[in-house]
Amino acid sequence: MTPSERTELRDRMRSRTLPAEDVRRARLILLLARGKSYLAIRQVLGCNPNYISRWKGRFEAERLAGLYSHHFGRAVEKRTPALEARILEWTRRPAPPPVGLSPYCLRIGPPH
Repeated sequence: MTPSERTELRDRMRSRTLPAEDVRRARLILLLARGKSYLAIRQVLGCNPNYISRWKGRFEAERLAGLYSHHFGRAVEKRTPALEARILEWTRRPAPPPVGLSPYCLRIGPPH
């Protein structure tokens, strides 16, 4: 592991803004770099051996770029005419009254 990679992983591990899973992967790689066994890492991170070997392999193959998740999500929904009509109907609805106020309080004019 290069010094710049080690610095980047330490920064990721200390980050308070990254997703917890990214921090966990950085910590995993740093533990492996220190020579910790799979059993020790499992106890520290609470993960299984498949998790360790998957991210270790990705790091070895792609370095830091391999630590990003490869989840592709679901396919984008195509906009059909029916979907467009539902969206237009939704956007034309009147806004609800402000929370905590009765619709009767919203009339304009001097009080009685």
